[in-house]
Amino acid sequence: MTRVKVPNPDQLNQPMLTHDQIEELIVSTVIDKLPVNWIVRLAISTLYGARVSELTDVTVHLDGKDSCVLIKTRKGGERRQQPIPATLLPLFGVEINPMTISGLYYAFRSMSDKMGWNLPERSGWHSIRRRCVTDIYTGTNCKDIPIAKFFRWRMASVGQLPTYVKIPTETSDADILKQHPFLEIWETLVPLLMEFHPEYIRCNKAQELYRHTLKTPV
Repeated sequence: MTRVKVPNPDQLNQPMLTHDQIEELIVSTVIDKLPVNWIVRLAISTLYGARVSELTDVTVHLDGKDSCVLIKTRKGGERRQQPIPATLLPLFGVEINPMTISGLYYAFRSMSDKMGWNLPERSGWHSIRRRCVTDIYTGTNCKDIPIAKFFRWRMASVGQLPTYVKIPTETSDADILKQHPFLEIWETLVPLLMEFHPEYIRCNKAQELYRHTLKTPV
């Protein structure tokens, strides 16, 4: 008799936010003037699908087209840089302080409470990660290997294909970012954050990057 693997409770209870809920969270960065430490984590979570453990100590390198976020991946994934679209550079121009896991969960609960949501048990940053992965998989024309590379998963997760299919990570990352389901709304919010969010208004680096993006053709 074939043995059936019974999923554990964690596998059965994996809540995921809707696309609209993610967009509401992003808009709340302006309306509720969320702390910039939270905004940066929300951007990294919605753009790159980072795990909560990867959001604690965020490192950003700002250097024009070579700007990137360093995602310190867990669970055996590769440590690689994630490119930052030029239009979003001002978001990352602020001072980014480390956060604890408990602090991150407090931030998520505070944001969701402001929305008035009654979320399922165990909802958290991974609920954003699941939506990010799902929307990229279903809403773009990107294939398995580029998606696995973008999320910095081990290539064993897509079988033997990576042995034969060779696509430069920089190329596949750029292609996914162009189609990213949450890029446009972040691009729309950047000018509002720069003009109306107190912490961004006071940040010379963010304002400098914003002025530069206004002058630079995309």
